[in-house]
Formats: sequence, C-alpha cells, structure tokens
Amino acid sequence: MAVSPIRLTQAQARRSWLTRQQLDPAARPAVESSGPAALAARVGAVGWIPVPVPATGYLSLLARGALVHRAELDAALFDRQELALVPGPRGYLWLVPQADAPLARAFAVAEHAAREARIASAVPLMARELHEARDALKALLDQPRSPGALREALPRDTLRTRGPVGRRVGCATVAGLVLHVMWAQGELLRLPADG
Repeated sequence: MAVSPIRLTQAQARRSWLTRQQLDPAARPAVESSGPAALAARVGAVGWIPVPVPATGYLSLLARGALVHRAELDAALFDRQELALVPGPRGYLWLVPQADAPLARAFAVAEHAAREARIASAVPLMARELHEARDALKALLDQPRSPGALREALPRDTLRTRGPVGRRVGCATVAGLVLHVMWAQGELLRLPADG
C-alpha cells in the first residue's frame, strides 16, 4: 500500500505544530474553561514537558494558556499530585501526568542501569557498597531532609568519589548513584523545602 506524502508549506507546518503543542492562542482552551483538574490532561495532550530548570514547567504551561499563577502548578504537583516531576527519557527531568509517571520512570531506570554499568566498568564498584549506601539512605530518609543535611548525615564511605567517569554521567558518589535509582524507581519524592 503506497502512502501519499503530505504537502505543506512551511507556514502550514508551523501552524500545525503550534496547534498540536497548544501554543496557538486561537486553537487552545481558555484558562477559565480548563480548571485545575484539566492541567494533567493538558500536559498529557502536548506530550510530556522537559524541565531543564525549575521555571520551565511553569513557563511552558503559561505559554500554553494552561495557568496564570505558579501556585496552580504547585498545587497540581505537591498538593493534589495530579502531575509529577520525574526523571525520564534522555536523562531529563519531565513534568508528566501522575498516570504517566511509571512510564517516564521506566526510561530513567533503563538509562540508569546503563550509567551504573559504565561507572562499574571504569571504577571498582562493589554490590556491598550499593547495598550499604541504600540502607543508609533509607534510614536517613524516613523524614524529609535537605540535600545538605543528607550529605552531612551520610557515612563518609557513601560519599567517596567515583572519579571523572562518575561526574560525567551525573553520579559522582555511590550515594548519588543510589539516590538517583531510588528516585527513578519512585521510592522517594523530591519536594521544595519552602514551597
């Protein structure tokens, strides 16, 4: 079966992309009609939103007319948990509907396994080190902690550097490596300390 190509001008292609991404003001639902419960549906409709810096999720939704105030996004993320910030494809942090969080995390878990293998092939890494770091982290994270407080409380062995290879793949220490996989698997939740 032959497929006939679609012929579009550059302007038509841009308009189609803007409409699909809900960036065309004439083709998107009004903020008033969407309401807070629809925010997750709007994020799902555009495909997940990459979040390279904390403001990106808010700016992306603001540009799409999906919200007016940052508090609406914070409520959907942290109070109602309709949305989630999770590690996902390509090592990025993603803003996704809560229902899609396991799928995004599956990408992160697979990528983390490859990262762990690269570190283990370049720097000696024992299973015992990983288990000890995991046990220490689980014990310390029974209550919320800031990154600095967590670093201070961790045993020094878990903070030993993994060298240039570890830094290159974003896990400079054993604790960092284990924390990343715990987060990717959904075992811990990152929240802003002061809202």
